[in-house]
Amino acid sequence: MLQIGGSDQWGNITSGTDLIHKVLGKGAYALTLPLLLTSAGKKFGKSEGNAIWIDAKKTNPRDLFQFLYNTPDSDVIDLLKKFTFYSIEKINEIEKEHMKEPEKRIAQKLLAQTIVEMLNYEESKDKPVSSLQIFFETNFEQIVYKEKIFFIIKNFYREHIILSN
Repeated sequence: MLQIGGSDQWGNITSGTDLIHKVLGKGAYALTLPLLLTSAGKKFGKSEGNAIWIDAKKTNPRDLFQFLYNTPDSDVIDLLKKFTFYSIEKINEIEKEHMKEPEKRIAQKLLAQTIVEMLNYEESKDKPVSSLQIFFETNFEQIVYKEKIFFIIKNFYREHIILSN
């Protein structure tokens, strides 16, 4: 049996291995991983109020995409390195492209798309991407096609949309 957790949980994990040994009479092993920290040094997690579940039953693809899309510029390259299988060369290229026009959120979009696709959510992979692109890349004063408006309403039926000038 193997217990895995963050390095801040070492005491709990070793207590668990002792309990398993005493109750079941079997050996148990512990593995801790470094905590995932923001560039500000804060950890990701429930106690910090910034945890996200990677289970479609607890976090829908839109919310996961939105969470990752909102990653600050100071963190996004590090997360691409930790959570994707892109080569360092590719990530360096993305970083250069992103830094030229950070308002386009190129790195955030790639991170969000990649993670949602890697987790193989049942919902269409394109739906969370394209519906959020409408919000972030559209000048709402220029929306003239009712299809776009219906698409927004259909994909964000639970959200409260407030537009201000």
